[in-house]
Amino acid sequence: MKIGLCQINPIIGKIDYNKTKILSGYKKGIEQGVDLVILPELALCGYPPQDLVEKEEFRSAVINATIEIAEQTKDVGLIFGTISEEFDNIGTGVYNSAVLCFDGKIQFVQHKTLLPNYDVFDEVRYFESAKDVHIFKFKNEKLGISICEDIWNDADYWKQRLYEKDPVQRLVDKGSTVLINISASPYHYGRRAERTEMLSVLTKTNQLPLAYVSCVGGQTDLVFDGASLCLDAKGNLIKIGKYFQE
Repeated sequence: MKIGLCQINPIIGKIDYNKTKILSGYKKGIEQGVDLVILPELALCGYPPQDLVEKEEFRSAVINATIEIAEQTKDVGLIFGTISEEFDNIGTGVYNSAVLCFDGKIQFVQHKTLLPNYDVFDEVRYFESAKDVHIFKFKNEKLGISICEDIWNDADYWKQRLYEKDPVQRLVDKGSTVLINISASPYHYGRRAERTEMLSVLTKTNQLPLAYVSCVGGQTDLVFDGASLCLDAKGNLIKIGKYFQE
């Protein structure tokens, strides 16, 4: 499978602008002959959307734009981050989600499991945690899709973990053949080396390749460095994107 990683600089709240960015990246991927195009966490609404998530009209606009993007897809897959809703009698019913689209439809949705609630993060305030994770068969591969923090809880790397659940390990146990992580991972000194080392350990331990994509630019007081990457099943760095550039 040929995968295109598209690291963009979305703007918080500018849904139409971000939609254009996503579709532009998708079309470029098609031109380059890829099977699957991947974009960052919450690429459609920008990260972090914070109190905008609490506005029903904003969520509706994001969800409608998600459908509109899906309707423009062909047989080449498209994964990007968005907001989704599943209401019951408990919780907000709002999720930080990854959608996989092709053939004009949203074919698969995976919600984020691990919601960071420390330092600059307050996702617990706005989103519900996924109840489970699932793999999706696409182009003869079994995709295990996770979102940012979901991949930062590997028992083989961290001596002290923040969460009991390990959604990526669950994806591995369910038979994933390719791991995919969409992120909006803020930059700080030493982050690049830490991230690459951690992901390398994860791929080597599980003997699975990984495609990781993040965003670039600045949102509020956060800076995003990009550096999207691919690792093979032995933990070797195959390709890495530019720093601080789309």
